[in-house]
Amino acid sequence: MSDRPSARLLSGDGWQLGAAQRQRYPLTPQALARDHAAVPQWLPAAVPGEPRLALQALGRIPDPYVAAQLEASRWVETRDWWYRRSLSGDLPPGRRAFLLFAGLDYLHAVSFNGTLLGQQPGMFAPRSYEVTSLWRADNALAVRCWGGTARPTYRRSFSQRLARLAAHALLAMDLFPDRLAALACQMSYGWDFAPRLLTCGIWDDICLETTGAARFVRLRLVPQGAWGATRLLLHLHCDTTQPGRYDLSVTTQGLAAGVPGPAHEAALDLPAGASDHVVALDWRDAVPWQPWEHGPAMRYVATVALRQGSVEHDRLAVRFGFRTIALDAAGQRGDALRLRVNGRPLWMRGVSWVPADALFHRLAEGDYAPLLQRAKEANVNLLRVWGGGLREKRAFYERCDAEGLLVWQEFPLAVSFGDHYPREASFLATAAREAQGIVAYLQRYPSLVLWCGGNEFSPRQNRSLVAALASAVARLDGTRPFRLASPWGEDHHNWWVWHAGAPVRDYRRERGALLSEFGLQAAPAVASLRRFLPAAHLYPPRRLWTYHHAQLDALARYAAPLAPRDLWSFVLATQRAQAYGLQVAIEHLRRHRALTAGAIVWQLNDPWPAISWSLLDYYGAPKLAYYVLRRLYAPLLVLLDFPWRRYRAGEALRGTLWLVNDRAAPVAGATLTALLGVTKVYQGPASAPADAAVPVGRLDAILPASGVLRLLLARGQTILAENAYDLAYDDQHRVGLGAALRHWLTWHVLLNVLR
Repeated sequence: MSDRPSARLLSGDGWQLGAAQRQRYPLTPQALARDHAAVPQWLPAAVPGEPRLALQALGRIPDPYVAAQLEASRWVETRDWWYRRSLSGDLPPGRRAFLLFAGLDYLHAVSFNGTLLGQQPGMFAPRSYEVTSLWRADNALAVRCWGGTARPTYRRSFSQRLARLAAHALLAMDLFPDRLAALACQMSYGWDFAPRLLTCGIWDDICLETTGAARFVRLRLVPQGAWGATRLLLHLHCDTTQPGRYDLSVTTQGLAAGVPGPAHEAALDLPAGASDHVVALDWRDAVPWQPWEHGPAMRYVATVALRQGSVEHDRLAVRFGFRTIALDAAGQRGDALRLRVNGRPLWMRGVSWVPADALFHRLAEGDYAPLLQRAKEANVNLLRVWGGGLREKRAFYERCDAEGLLVWQEFPLAVSFGDHYPREASFLATAAREAQGIVAYLQRYPSLVLWCGGNEFSPRQNRSLVAALASAVARLDGTRPFRLASPWGEDHHNWWVWHAGAPVRDYRRERGALLSEFGLQAAPAVASLRRFLPAAHLYPPRRLWTYHHAQLDALARYAAPLAPRDLWSFVLATQRAQAYGLQVAIEHLRRHRALTAGAIVWQLNDPWPAISWSLLDYYGAPKLAYYVLRRLYAPLLVLLDFPWRRYRAGEALRGTLWLVNDRAAPVAGATLTALLGVTKVYQGPASAPADAAVPVGRLDAILPASGVLRLLLARGQTILAENAYDLAYDDQHRVGLGAALRHWLTWHVLLNVLR
């Protein structure tokens, strides 16, 4: 977590957890000390951690992810909790000591040797406290965490209470919910794929850092250019208790190849307290960081040190990459949505990322790595970090950097249509502080290519809040585009399919330049269902399915064309319907590549065992749609544009064959073959320019049988691309007037008009 190689990580075991009675927030130092002394029992715990995790490890609560056992631990949210540990060791003369907290959840107070260091609401901005004057040979670190139900509630006016009642009665919507009052993980308040699980605790790493009298408070790296003659700007924010002249040294080298880069030495005159400095390094022949499909994800490391004579006061080692990011006009209204990385266009083949665990405190590199590897294996090139979730831990972004995966990062704001986040000065101050902390923490990662204000909220209704986000991006980054919200402009979310019950063929009516949310629920594999549902509740789907977020009416409606009869056929039918829907939408968007900027499927993963829209269930098991997506997101895609319906033997299948090429090189000398079973129904040459979608032939065949149509693009014996069509699925459902009107009111009036 720390950029200082000498930092001591305080995460892991060695901590204790104690329950406390609910207290009002904040507490005076005297009340805090009394509260700590009154803890009746201390239990072993680990950090990062959440009280439920420690209690489950000790057998005091059941696994909250199985059946409805989460209800047995609701009481945890009504208590307050202390974490504590001891620290021993001498602090040499002239050295300074700092405690760095990467993430505290959400209301908290930090004390060191009985002295209150700070208590501020917030979750995403790291906190740093100097403890030099408090240091002893044996030290006591304690963190008080207010339980989840202590979070602030929304103070509603009379008119807001009336609007809340009307929206609930007419649209089944919850306006001005309490979750808007806390800039915390919005998903924790309950979502349509996640449980209401109000967490507290220490959710990210803690480090003890020691420096000399002079230290780097913050190092901001601004790589300029992606190749050829480039520059690296280092913005140094320093602090010293000993003013004077210091020697600054900067060395750079390639992270993988070890190729040395430029070095720099200079003298810095540091005044007492804080000061800012800028160092520029000219760099020749820098290798750019590239998305995985464009080239190697080259990264460098800059090591920056402050010295006086033989005494080193501070040293940082920060990874970075050279690359340029721009958004071009796309779509029918010219919205700036088409992504360019290092000057090359990149069609976004994306998935939405949600926290990989509702108890995200326990997430580590070993949890991120397999999910991100699965995404890359499915030819995904961009992950949209959804605004109802987190600023993820550094291990997530480090892995995206290493894998060449792009990141669209949303601020932690989600679903505020006709309502709005609080407008009080205190809330806006907290939001500004959190936004600045997020930007400063993530600015270094080359994989992060776009900031977004949040998910499904009105920038117009939240003008001051959005201004604070934009200001943080401009002041502490300035190298990436910032979009106000998603959806916004020609960035669309399509929930006409699924939530309104529309047939999946309606995806072909989509006219937005970017479809950044769409999908269908599907049940996870039977083996996964058996891990969290008792045998008696597996089939037919009942209460526990709903408890784990199954929308049973919609599941049954989209599975109906395949006539499921038992658990196995029901699971398969939901997965086939999900895969079919994604195929219709993605092929439509990729075929219109000249007018579109990308597609972002909802959603890659799950935060707990659920029946949801995910491609990978909570246990990491892929659904059928994952394997279909791997074909649909290949840089080379062959597809058939035809009327989507059920086809039977003897019927005519007519359509246009297309070749989509996301690669920098043209495709030539290839042959496209269409097969139904072993019967060849088409064969012809196929070629396409770079970064293009072109028609390559016409299929007009009488089907000898029903089943699966396969397309193969080959050059000689090498298969370049393949695709397949389930001709047995037929969705002829018509949307009722009531559902259509409710959906139109929710998505057109609240989202489009009020924004």
